[in-house]
Amino acid sequence: MTQSYDIIDKNEGNTNRYLQEIYDYLDQPYTREELLSKIINDNNLKLDYKEYHYYNSTLGAMLSVLINNDKIQYEVENGLVYYYKI
Repeated sequence: MTQSYDIIDKNEGNTNRYLQEIYDYLDQPYTREELLSKIINDNNLKLDYKEYHYYNSTLGAMLSVLINNDKIQYEVENGLVYYYKI
């Protein structure tokens, strides 16, 4: 059972770390694509086609969490969605 709790703790820590990292980036507006590129490059993440889409969907969920918790805002401009700190 302890091993399960260790995995849960590690996952929660990584989730919180990435939420904070995304929040920290948003001193200036970024599109989802720009944010994803920054996260991948800054964290030296391995990337192939499937992983790109996994990371992209995970980023979408994290952006939703930040929006729902009134941490960030978004604006649509010229067909692009920009995210930024409130």
